[in-house]
Amino acid sequence: MANFKFQIPKPKAQIALLVGAFLLLAAVAWGIGWAAHGLLDRQTTPPATTAEPAVGAPTSPALAATSVQPPAPHPTSTLRPTSTPVPTLVVTPTAEIEIVQHEEGLYQVCRRHCPERWPPDDADLKEYARGVARLNGLPWPNPALSPGQRLRMLPCP
Repeated sequence: MANFKFQIPKPKAQIALLVGAFLLLAAVAWGIGWAAHGLLDRQTTPPATTAEPAVGAPTSPALAATSVQPPAPHPTSTLRPTSTPVPTLVVTPTAEIEIVQHEEGLYQVCRRHCPERWPPDDADLKEYARGVARLNGLPWPNPALSPGQRLRMLPCP
């Protein structure tokens, strides 16, 4: 057997042959996709059920053929868009104001602002008071308070 080489001598002919082969391959892939789509639709379609005629419904074939039947729902395999969640409105609490009473320190103001929240010597009270001092631009650990001074308070923990 002799060596046989298939050669196309002109470059334009080579390009045309490659483009034709690509188009043929694309057409075959498109056909396979439609065939698969048809098979999937056939598999997801529910079998037809025979309904018994209702009382007073026409019983003769001629009258039954003229009665109007609603079309059976046909399931589709198309994707449906999903809804976008609506952003919720977040209400930030307004800063509450406490007025410093005579001979009152920051811990007492914090206890009065959130009554029955902290037992004596609670570490959370110290953190809360530190946050209130920072919110009001007061020095820590010994903020100087004067009677009648207005303090912005953090929300109670």
